[in-house]
Amino acid sequence: MWIGLSSILAFSGILAAVSTMIVFFAYYWWAERVVSCKAPHRAKRIVAVIVATRNEEEVIKVKLQDLFAQTYPPENMRIFIIDDASTDGTLEMARSIQRNHAGRNITILGLKDRAGKSHVVNKALALLPPECEIVVFTDADVKLAVDAIERLVARFSEGEIGGVSGRQVLVNRDQNVLTEMEDTYRRIYRKLRIAESNTDSTPIFHGELAAFRASVVRDEKIAEDANADDSALAFTVRRKGFRAVYDEDVLFYESAPPDRASQRAQKIRRAQGLIRVFWRNKDMLLRWKYGDFGRWIFPMNFTMHIITPPLVMLSISFFVASIIALNLEGRILEFALMSLAVAAMLAVVRHRSQLNPILIAITFVQYQLFLLHALLLAVFRVKLYRWDPVQSVRKRRVSYTRVSNCP
Repeated sequence: MWIGLSSILAFSGILAAVSTMIVFFAYYWWAERVVSCKAPHRAKRIVAVIVATRNEEEVIKVKLQDLFAQTYPPENMRIFIIDDASTDGTLEMARSIQRNHAGRNITILGLKDRAGKSHVVNKALALLPPECEIVVFTDADVKLAVDAIERLVARFSEGEIGGVSGRQVLVNRDQNVLTEMEDTYRRIYRKLRIAESNTDSTPIFHGELAAFRASVVRDEKIAEDANADDSALAFTVRRKGFRAVYDEDVLFYESAPPDRASQRAQKIRRAQGLIRVFWRNKDMLLRWKYGDFGRWIFPMNFTMHIITPPLVMLSISFFVASIIALNLEGRILEFALMSLAVAAMLAVVRHRSQLNPILIAITFVQYQLFLLHALLLAVFRVKLYRWDPVQSVRKRRVSYTRVSNCP
């Protein structure tokens, strides 16, 4: 009886795990073959730059200095600081800088009640001046390459582009194993987003630096009980017939959380936001009117973020149970064959991706756990849309030196 059950567990676990990995890496290898976008012509337009803040006293000064140093013409920039009821000196610091730079067009709005970033985004969209053609969202703790806004705006010279997201460069990728895992994840992530963008659109944006055509998003109001406002607007862009794309030449610099507690909190919060946005837009699945985005790009991402995590965890549980059963029964040959299958898969991964296969496997499992946790919280209606800054990341931000190219 137990022998039959262990065999079923072994077969189910191996089939589920291998099938998931094959689908994921088939998608990744497809991404490797899609060529990069051509560089667009430069364009000068009136741009609204939105910085949402929440207890950012430590970094708001360097953030504004970062914006002042941009190559984009300052007379064409409108800077908005919208504060989500900070309890520190963020507003006072921002207003002091505003007074000292009277020639800059800076608007500061302090909200009395904490409501979350999505509420701030809705406030920003409602405040957009009529002359603004592009709206840029950027986080207070990220550093922009000096030409980042210029490159973002230039992409909108292509009439079909409705949204553009930039590329994150981790400044502490070698700090410890957690930041190495984040860098591994980002390298895979980057190829997928580029391929999706060049084929049609990507559903996942970097809220740390993203821009949208004002005429597309101006009258929109996103759900305020989720925090994936960047991806929510990317879906809006695609619904209205425009493309939402990732541009690897638009760079911003950021630290990954270096400790497990901060990493876990950040990842689960972001994962839950994506899950909620994907679920709200499920009517776009397999809809031919949205081109390749509706036919397979969104369905693949929906599967990987909502369907795959519970299946992967079940398959790992089956696999572990089968190993225990095989060891107890002394079936060494079956155990050896399973181990050989896993080793062969990791060898193929290393050959094709040039990444550490062990680190990829650990990263993949960890991020599936994050997604599963976020999915369970969403099912039980636990919402994480109100956020507090990761202080270890903010302290590191102050020490950044100005760079304009990827290291």
